Amino acid sequence: MSIPIIIGVTGHIDLREKDIPRLKGLVRAELLKLKTEYPHSPTVMLSSLATGADLLCAEVAAELDIALKCPLPMSVDEYRLDFDAVTVTQFETMLAYAQEVFIAP
Repeated sequence: MSIPIIIGVTGHIDLREKDIPRLKGLVRAELLKLKTEYPHSPTVMLSSLATGADLLCAEVAAELDIALKCPLPMSVDEYRLDFDAVTVTQFETMLAYAQEVFIAP
């Protein structure tokens, strides 16, 4: 049995558009570093999929085939109302990718 590397994500909602490629690159580099340094430990990301940093990190995790578990602050139907038309698509994509979605108490 291997011990998982669990990464919790929380961050800013309002990311500057010009910073997004650089931020994705930084997140990708850190996640790859963990996967390289601990090759026998599965990597798991916890993200509430909020707009901004939470979704950005979840997307990078999905690109790297890292498991995603999503503790949401409310039901999916309620939470979906918090997103604009573009972001709701990202949210739905990450929900579909997630290995587990649950409402945090």
